[in-house]
Amino acid sequence: MLEIKSWAEGEKSFIIFNSQNPIESPAINWRYGLAVQSKMIEAGVRIISLNEKLEDPLREYCRQAGWSEETIRGTFDYLIERWEVFVKKVISGTYRGRDDYLYDLGFKEYLEQLIEFAGDAALSGIKERTYQLDVELKSMLQPSSVGSIWGAEFTNKTYSREKHWYYFMLPTYTAEAWEKEVRAIREEGPA
Repeated sequence: MLEIKSWAEGEKSFIIFNSQNPIESPAINWRYGLAVQSKMIEAGVRIISLNEKLEDPLREYCRQAGWSEETIRGTFDYLIERWEVFVKKVISGTYRGRDDYLYDLGFKEYLEQLIEFAGDAALSGIKERTYQLDVELKSMLQPSSVGSIWGAEFTNKTYSREKHWYYFMLPTYTAEAWEKEVRAIREEGPA
């Protein structure tokens, strides 16, 4: 069992991780997770704590960052797949809600962080595919007139226009409406 960062303070969260085949999905459905985890702990199954390092530095980086179990398991493969899906959705014009768009856009930030962490060890194919997808995406975007498209909780100081260009651009088909949303959120101020 692999300990991951828990959303609830003071609680421990785990995923079942097949060390013989780390790409394989966890063996149990999340609904039964607590009961199975308890039985596994009682049976003395090895628990890799948050303080213990994994053998795979990419998975370790993802785990320490508190990313999802899918990201921990799939690393580059999972993130590039999510980025491809995102770009296809933007190109097809299916994004209507800014919150969903921003959530999915976060996979680009994760992908960039993992490429940066891996350095020279990052697969050149991943870098090339990321670049190709970025070019496709940019053809459907326009610069945001409100700066960073995050709401008031994330100001333009959080992101760099050069490094995080994707947070400073919007799909042309929804830019006007989303810029109005961002302005309204910023006028309201912190809750």
